[in-house]
Amino acid sequence: LLIGEGDRLEQVPVTVLRKQGDDVIIRAPAIEGREVVSERSPLLGAGIKVRPLRIDDRATDGPEMLDLTDERRARLIAFIEGNQNMPKDAKARVLAQLAKDKVPARTVKRIEARMGG
Repeated sequence: LLIGEGDRLEQVPVTVLRKQGDDVIIRAPAIEGREVVSERSPLLGAGIKVRPLRIDDRATDGPEMLDLTDERRARLIAFIEGNQNMPKDAKARVLAQLAKDKVPARTVKRIEARMGG
């Protein structure tokens, strides 16, 4: 199924070259440069109007990353180093993240929630 004019689905023929598990290799010259339905349900078929969820519309850039000030970074590192209950391997992993220029926002949020800030 392809997304056609007016966001209506259209069905085009393809040649199945190989199947392995859930993976399928096809030959379909008619779909080059067109938007393809990547997940199908029994409710979808030719002529149905859809509201496509495009990859660009979803958060696919990976985790949000933050630039930390030196003071904020030092507070986070001091908190992690002073945490006696944290396993050594987890502590090393978090400290390695904090040493980088950009730090995952999720990590910073989690640490600051435990710090009470």
